[in-house]
Amino acid sequence: MKSKLVVALTLFSTMNHAMLVQKTKKIAKKIKINQTAHRDISWGCFYIVPQQKRIILERLGKFKKILEPGIHLKLPIIEEARKIEWSFISTKDNKRHSDMVSHIDLRETTHHIPSQKVITQDNVAMTIDGILYVSIADPERVVYSVRDINAAIEQLAQTTLRDVIGSMTLDETSKSRDVINKKLKIKLQESADRWGVTVNHIELKEILPPHDIQHAMESQMKAERERRAAILTAEGQRTAAILLAEGQKEAVIRQAEAKNQATILDAEAKAKAITLNAEAEAKARFALAEAEARGMEVVQKAAPEQNALAYLIATKYISALPAITEGKEGKTVVVPYDATALAGVTSIIKNFLTNATRE
Repeated sequence: MKSKLVVALTLFSTMNHAMLVQKTKKIAKKIKINQTAHRDISWGCFYIVPQQKRIILERLGKFKKILEPGIHLKLPIIEEARKIEWSFISTKDNKRHSDMVSHIDLRETTHHIPSQKVITQDNVAMTIDGILYVSIADPERVVYSVRDINAAIEQLAQTTLRDVIGSMTLDETSKSRDVINKKLKIKLQESADRWGVTVNHIELKEILPPHDIQHAMESQMKAERERRAAILTAEGQRTAAILLAEGQKEAVIRQAEAKNQATILDAEAKAKAITLNAEAEAKARFALAEAEARGMEVVQKAAPEQNALAYLIATKYISALPAITEGKEGKTVVVPYDATALAGVTSIIKNFLTNATRE
């Protein structure tokens, strides 16, 4: 009995499909290609599911299974694909449009968070918009837990954005975009899990404060830049003065070191000169002493009977007389020696010269 019923339903579905195909060919000429491209690929008793898409199959209005990519047979009339409302905001007129589709796209989709005014914790009304990146993780929950998933995600993003920005001050919202994005993603994911949607990323596009605050912020930034410039100029002058002082200090130190080194070298040179002079004088005296010693030997050999030492003293005495009387014209010079001794010296020299001549 069941087999007969299935055959009858199959024949009925086939005839019904043939009639639909004829009507579709007439209507397809009036429909643009880009509109028909989103139609379901269904041919009576089977479905063809493209890659990265899913179809929710229902039997007698009740969930049966999720159709994976490929070809799938179905029971006509008894089994049908569940259609869902898929809405989107058009970039042309910035209005929401919707369509009924049975294929659920698993690819990552972008949702524009419309520009809205949000009040911060310090009561500043800011205009903020952003972009939300989501993907469908569980097609069954997407179909049965929410009527329009796209509208729900966008509305949730707007309310969550108000909540997050409302807990922050103006300065925090201007400096902490990454923190805001992370907070938004965490809160959105907590609510989107029950819908079978994964929030991959959220990014704020613009954060615009009121015009008066923008002007105040620009004035503050200008003052801050001028303050930094003044600080940098003062630091540069201070560094230049320090470097100049250090240079002068180094120059004075170098000059003192050079002077000290010159003094040391001069002292060493003088000490060396004195040493050399002393050595030369010592050598001269030694040579003179040797000469005198040799002279005494000669004298002693020439006149053995005479006292050579007395002869040497006499010659020294006589040679010193001109120096004593020098510059003493018209003056009396007292010689501290008796005339007898002087005569004796003269006779000693005379005898010495006589003996030397004889020899």
